[in-house]
Amino acid sequence: MTIRRNRIVSYADVNPSTLLEHPDNLVIHTAEQEAQMLHLLQTVGWAARVLVNKNTGRIIDGHMRVAVAQQNGVATVPVAYLDLSEAEERKALLYLKRTTGLARIDPVNLEELMASVVTPDAMVAQMMASFAAEAGVLAKQAREKPREVVEYVTITLGDVLEFQVSWASYVHWRGQLQYLYRTRHDTIAYAIAVRLGLKLSDKAL
Repeated sequence: MTIRRNRIVSYADVNPSTLLEHPDNLVIHTAEQEAQMLHLLQTVGWAARVLVNKNTGRIIDGHMRVAVAQQNGVATVPVAYLDLSEAEERKALLYLKRTTGLARIDPVNLEELMASVVTPDAMVAQMMASFAAEAGVLAKQAREKPREVVEYVTITLGDVLEFQVSWASYVHWRGQLQYLYRTRHDTIAYAIAVRLGLKLSDKAL
């Protein structure tokens, strides 16, 4: 398989009012998302360039960032210019939104990342809490009880087997399985069963 050439041809800091919103843009952002984006731009700054087709001047990725910058009088936004035909431009627009929409959140990594981010900023904390709730993860900062020191973990495989392992062994084991099988619960449970010489039905998983 051959990957086509790099389509990025140049970089520039550009007046946001000169950039064109793509007529086929698929994403509609809420006022809350725009407020959060403005807050992050003010407190962190630009962390990614807006993608623009140099041949049409249309935005391919970064519509909200450009809109927020324009609404708040930001002089320039960082842009990466791509050299695309109009047909390629539409494919890129669809591809970028499609792959983002299909992505899944790893709850283990999300929980650990959130635990490592300590901020007195109320808006950032609220953003993290909302993100965690959407992903089905409860932020550690929001738990009522302090985290207890775990020495052993009880592992239950359906109604077939229940046993305990040390926390260190469990973390090491879980890390290896996640590396091999990602984070699908049923796949990991099946791998555990196979390693233990057990046969589990789909129901037991």
